[in-house]
Amino acid sequence: MEGQFLITQLAALLKQRAAQHCFRRQARATGFLDAMCGTLAMRDLVRARAAAVETLRVYRQHVSALMLKHGRIYPRRKGWSMRYLRWLQEQPFDHRTSGNS
Repeated sequence: MEGQFLITQLAALLKQRAAQHCFRRQARATGFLDAMCGTLAMRDLVRARAAAVETLRVYRQHVSALMLKHGRIYPRRKGWSMRYLRWLQEQPFDHRTSGNS
């Protein structure tokens, strides 16, 4: 029974690949593939930028939480400006480790 299922899946996969091959051949002949590749590259860039923005947001939250945990509050309204980054660099921290010493 399992062998029949695998054969059915393999046949479906081969049909799908044949259809994709036929589409690519037709797209190459009409020049559609070049336009599609450009669109896919742009989509990849947009996704990469969105991922970078999300990562930046998460790291900013981590830094803000760390500062709040240590009781450091930025005295101005707007954070994450050049002035805020300078203020962050000027913050002194004790470099104590939690070890056996």
